[in-house]
Parts: sequence; C-alpha cells; structure tokens
Amino acid sequence: MPAKLFVSLDFLHLENALFYAEQSIAGGIDFLEIGSLLLKNTGFNSVRIFKERFPSLKIVCDLKILQPQILEIEAASKSQIFAITISGAISEQNYQICLDMAQKNSLKAYLDFRGCAPCVVQNALSLIPRADAVIIDFFPQNQSISLFQQISSMTDTPIFLQPSSLDENTLKGPLGFASMLVVPIQESTSSISKEIISKAKNILNKIESQGEVSQKEYNEQTLREKLRKISTVHICEVYRKPIFLEKVYPLHRFTKILGRAYTLRVWPGEQKQVIQYLMEIPEQSILVVDAGGTQGNAVWSCLATEIAMKRKLSGAVVYGSISDVPYIRQKGFPCYAAALTAIPGQEENTASYNIPLTLGNVTIQPGDWMIGDDNGIVCIPSMQAFAIVDNAFELAKSRESILEELAALETPTTESLEKILVRYYQVTKNFSIG
Repeated sequence: MPAKLFVSLDFLHLENALFYAEQSIAGGIDFLEIGSLLLKNTGFNSVRIFKERFPSLKIVCDLKILQPQILEIEAASKSQIFAITISGAISEQNYQICLDMAQKNSLKAYLDFRGCAPCVVQNALSLIPRADAVIIDFFPQNQSISLFQQISSMTDTPIFLQPSSLDENTLKGPLGFASMLVVPIQESTSSISKEIISKAKNILNKIESQGEVSQKEYNEQTLREKLRKISTVHICEVYRKPIFLEKVYPLHRFTKILGRAYTLRVWPGEQKQVIQYLMEIPEQSILVVDAGGTQGNAVWSCLATEIAMKRKLSGAVVYGSISDVPYIRQKGFPCYAAALTAIPGQEENTASYNIPLTLGNVTIQPGDWMIGDDNGIVCIPSMQAFAIVDNAFELAKSRESILEELAALETPTTESLEKILVRYYQVTKNFSIG
C-alpha cells in the first residue's frame, strides 16, 4: 500500500494557513497538521476554525510536548482534533504521563523527532513502540535508511517521513518503510500548495507503479547478506560498547555463524532443558546458553548437536562446558563454548527461558543478533542492528581498498605509509557510532 499524504502547515497567520489548507485539500491529502507557530499565535481558536471549515479532515496539533501539559491536551481534545505531537526529546517519565493523558482524552499521540539530533533518536528508540506513530525528517545527503530499518524491525508503529525535498530517487528507499509522506508548507512557500501536493502524489504513484517498495527489500535477509561479508572485528570497531564475549571460543576453525539469539539459563550440567528448548526455537536462530561460564558438567553434547542440526539452527553459544567435541567437529555444527569437558551432564530440571543474559560484561537480549567467526563472537543489539551492520559493511569496504593499496606498494616510504595510516584510522572514526 502506498504512503498517504500528510501536510504540515507552518504559518504564523490564520488567513494564510486557511488558504494553503484549502489548496492542499484540493490537491488531495489525508492528514493536516497545524504547526506550533500558529498555535502559539492564535491558541486553539484557530483549531476550532479549521474543524468548522474542514469537519471531515484528520487534524494533528503540533504541540511538541516536553512536559505534561494537562490544559493543552484537554483543549486539543475539546477542539475534536485527531492527534497531538510529543517531542522525541521528552524524558521517559514525562512521555508515559503524556501518553496516558492523550489516551484519556481520546487523542492519538505521535512521537515527533523532526529537528532532533541522531543521538536523541537513538536514545529514544525504546519510546517508539508505545506511540501511535513516529514522525522523522529525512536528509538524504547525510542520513541513510538504516534508522527506518531499525524502527521497522523492532515495532509496527507507523513511520511518518518528512523529507528535506521531494525527490523520487532519494525517497524510493525510505518510503518503503513509511505509511505517511509529510509535506511541509511554510509562509515562505513560493509554489501553490496544490502544485506541491500534486508533485508528491506523482512521486508516490510513480514509485508504486515501479513495484511496491516494501520492507522486504531491506529485511533480515539483507542484513544477513551484509553480515556474511564482514567480520566481528569490523563490528567491534564500529560499535565500541561491550559486545564481544570474552572467554568464549569457537570449536571449529574457519567458522562463521549469524542469527538471532534465543536465550536460556540453566544450572551447570543441565542438558534436558537445553534439548527441550531446542525443540521450540526456529530455524536460522542461535541458542545462547548461560551455564555459569565455568568448567564442569556438560550442558551440550552429541545429542543436542544432532537435534540442533535437525532443527536447522545456525549455531550454539554455550557459556559453560560442552562434551563430545570430536563428534561435534566431525558433524561441523558451529558451536562456541567457554570450556570443554568429558564430564557428562545431569538432570537439574531448572531453567529460565527467553530472558536477558549477562555473560561477562556483555548483556544479550532475546532477539539480539549474534555473529561469530574465528576471532570469537559478538552480540549486536537488535534495536541498533541495521545501523551497526551498515556502518561495519562500509568500514569493511573502505578497509579492503586501503589494504589493497598498501599491498601494492613496491617501495614504501615513510611518507606513503603515514598517509595510508591516516586514512586507515580516519575511516574507523568516520564509521564509529558508539
């Protein structure tokens, strides 16, 4: 389904706003937003006039709430508008209060990140699933679609996209994630708004006629393809927070595994619960077992290996001991473990499923991405997976080019080596996001 049109009116004077609203409606729009400038200048009187003039139109008030504002929210409700905006820079506590107030007054609440720095958006990602929609601006010259990938991978909250310009080529990718195209119209607008709306509609129709752009183009398969082409080193260089599992080692050489984490905590030696959980988790996933991280009774053996292979798991990470090592190596099942043992497992019947695990200094949430190679294994937070992997992928390509240049130097000089080193470290800095 193509994105709908949402016009945002940023006017100081009511007469001008009404004129451009009529032009926009004539062009065919689905939502109309009354900007904060007009609200500050005329109060909710202008909102009531808009509702009288356009009774069937869905109207949004751009309140940009940062603090709980009972009077404003109640006034918005009395004006019979459809939704209000809450600033993406709001605190967690105030956000929940505002959501409760909006719901009490039968208003939709849109989380508004327009004008917010990227770090603000990243810090507020956990707020998005509770919103009725999220509004984000898009500047193609310095912004990738990874943010939209992140949001769409973690929630079904509708994305309203406000681009810096109406350009078909730059909008095709992000519109695959958006349910609404936001077109801002300001006091300084030189074109008639009906013409702007017509241009926006033509872009949407043209993109749709070329084949619907959907999240499928940028789904997990795309992420998996990129992960196959990068190493754990690239990921750790891009994202400098604790994500590398120390004292957990690959059982095979030339191993490469990737998949979403399904987590399990058991007592050391408990195999029965591990095997039962293997029967429940989906293909291409990775089972992460927390068994204390010490050597002792095995929690993984040949039996678990056979079942995992039948279930088509991508691999296993055991923060504890595994046995039957020759058998597992012969079968080629990708496995990472903290310790090897010959001591068999035992039945403890104690386990916790699908919970956050802390292995050393790394926290693994269910659904996080695990990627392992000969260096070891890392955990990529699911909410930031697309951004981290995109940057790591670009870092890997840049690094490859630099290393090829270095290898091609027949008689390297101090000056030529220093130039390459500067580029090498600058590339790392450019793609670092944490």
